[in-house]
Amino acid sequence: MFPTLVALGSVLLSWGTVRSRAVPLGGAVLVGICGPVGMALLTTPDLADGGALSTGEYGLVRMAGFLTMLLYGGAWIWLGKSLWRET
Repeated sequence: MFPTLVALGSVLLSWGTVRSRAVPLGGAVLVGICGPVGMALLTTPDLADGGALSTGEYGLVRMAGFLTMLLYGGAWIWLGKSLWRET
């Protein structure tokens, strides 16, 4: 349930911030895309059970999930920095 809520919240926040133009567009779009994609890659049932994926595929999917979550974290840093900056 938690990954679903994070993914949905990321999409809704991204949509709202893109519409309001209060933060950089790139950061908002990265949050909206990388949140759901990263959560999907890291929490799929095949990964949790070690099921249908071979060892090589498991590593690739897991690495893609971690890289996506790094982008997600970087997007949050970008958004926070843009709001913290004094004008």
